[in-house]
Amino acid sequence: MGIANVPSSTGKATLSNPDIEPKAVIPTSRSLASVTPFRQLVFLYKLFFSRKFIVHRIVGLIYLIQWFTSLYLYSFKYKTYYNSPLIWALPLTGISQSVVAIWTFTFLPKNKKDGGYFGDKSIMSYPFIIENSFFALLNMFQFMYFNDAYYPWIVKSFVVEQCFVFFPYFLRYLWPKTSFRDSVDNTRNRSVAQGDFFKLAIMVTKIFYVWAKHYIGFFLNYARFLNRIDEYQAACVYQVAIFGASAITISIFLQTLKFKGYIGAKTSFVLYFLSYMGTFYGFAQMFPIFYENMDLTLICAVGTAINFLPTPVQWAYQILLFFLLNNARQSGLPLPDYFATLVAAKTGLDWQEWVYNGSVQIKSVVDGLGLDFWTTASA
Repeated sequence: MGIANVPSSTGKATLSNPDIEPKAVIPTSRSLASVTPFRQLVFLYKLFFSRKFIVHRIVGLIYLIQWFTSLYLYSFKYKTYYNSPLIWALPLTGISQSVVAIWTFTFLPKNKKDGGYFGDKSIMSYPFIIENSFFALLNMFQFMYFNDAYYPWIVKSFVVEQCFVFFPYFLRYLWPKTSFRDSVDNTRNRSVAQGDFFKLAIMVTKIFYVWAKHYIGFFLNYARFLNRIDEYQAACVYQVAIFGASAITISIFLQTLKFKGYIGAKTSFVLYFLSYMGTFYGFAQMFPIFYENMDLTLICAVGTAINFLPTPVQWAYQILLFFLLNNARQSGLPLPDYFATLVAAKTGLDWQEWVYNGSVQIKSVVDGLGLDFWTTASA
């Protein structure tokens, strides 16, 4: 990364030929070892303070400083981090960087559903840059929603809370959408030698995206909505959010380094993949939250399955959850007890008694077959 004299490229990406990336010569380990500290400083100065795209460079530098400061304070001085302006400043700078990128990189290809991220011969598309701002917005909401200083204000806003907890993907249609499938199908964006690597990269990213949508997004927000997050779990959520911020915003910086030839395409993705590992590690530390909230775990599992059905089905499911979880929150009852009360109110049946009577009827049928019910059930 610390190279000031990267040889100039012989190719040039143009609007008429957007899939061709400059063939920059990647420095070898020998050339890296020969770089002096002075040249490294020159490289950093040119990277962040060159006049071209200066606003984007400066905002990017501010974001990197905030991100590494957040990671340090989170790791060693959590209380200081939790009560610091970084809770809102980091994600706000991420949104600002997305807006600046939208304003700056208007020359990127605009008609591609392939985001251009997964390949060694492609550049990012303009829709991918715009799309990134949507995820930066979701990231900022979660940073503030899990902080007790801002949570009461978000609850009082009602519309903001309901929108981001239940209906963020209703708003998704205001942004362009790139396609993992198009990334797989577009073989022009990767060389034959790198083809298998980037196909695997796309598959891993798609799995992470679907999981993150329903468990980093919906599951954690539902748990917070129902006031089920304790202080330790909130701390784990912030680790997830910090590395999520990296996946959203620093990933664009990595693509810039790749485009300039400072790092290779594989290196860019591996560094990007480390943000996934950070989020998984954060989740692993609060794994009991899944079986402590088995109702929400199952609700989100159903949502994950419905994710592959037509959009109207997904919307109907979210509307159903909007009514159920809001009523459960107002009733003050645990969700299973609320469901039991709801069934009793609508049908006149005691839910627990209904389950008990059902088991008795099953027992009588099994006994009629000459089998010991309890032995059969436990076998």
